[in-house]
Amino acid sequence: MRWFAASLLFESKHSKSSAEGGLWEERIIILHAESQDDATAQAHQIGVAGETSYEAKEGGQVNWVFSQVERILEVESESLSSGTEIFSRFLRASEVGSLLTPFED
Repeated sequence: MRWFAASLLFESKHSKSSAEGGLWEERIIILHAESQDDATAQAHQIGVAGETSYEAKEGGQVNWVFSQVERILEVESESLSSGTEIFSRFLRASEVGSLLTPFED
């Protein structure tokens, strides 16, 4: 068995909003699997199980819908401990700008 990190993408769909682009969530999870294919299957199941719906404060229904397993990366360490790198990716300057821009309430 090996450790894998998986990036899952979820899209928010609001019944009262027609805005394009909307709100997305990236979830990074850790998986213990026999192979990358097994890790991908586990990640997909977790993503589907992670879908949720609720009533928004401003009215209307919000549905968080699983979109896809964005990527699977094998963790290069045999054991997990404090400081173990579980996920990394290269980013463009525009992506960093987006990540560093806080949401306005």
